[in-house]
Amino acid sequence: MAKRTYKVISYDVWGNKHDGYEVNDAHYTGMTVKLPDDATDKQIVQALKACGYLKKTLKTKSVAIHGDDEFSIYFDDARNGKPEGELRRVEL
Repeated sequence: MAKRTYKVISYDVWGNKHDGYEVNDAHYTGMTVKLPDDATDKQIVQALKACGYLKKTLKTKSVAIHGDDEFSIYFDDARNGKPEGELRRVEL
């Protein structure tokens, strides 16, 4: 099973769930994760927990995963839709 390496990108977000959110800035956290080509949402959340980006106690259903896993995988707070960050593929 092939694996891909992704940089963990954190977002600085303005706004709220009523008016909407806007990503003000994005920065590389210094963290990377490796995921299988066909990673499930659960595997993505587990990788974010393992690298220390997400709290170990956070439930998988609290994170909404979306996007094109070819280049970036985006994740939001599923409770309010706030963008949290992305996994940006590292080209090797």
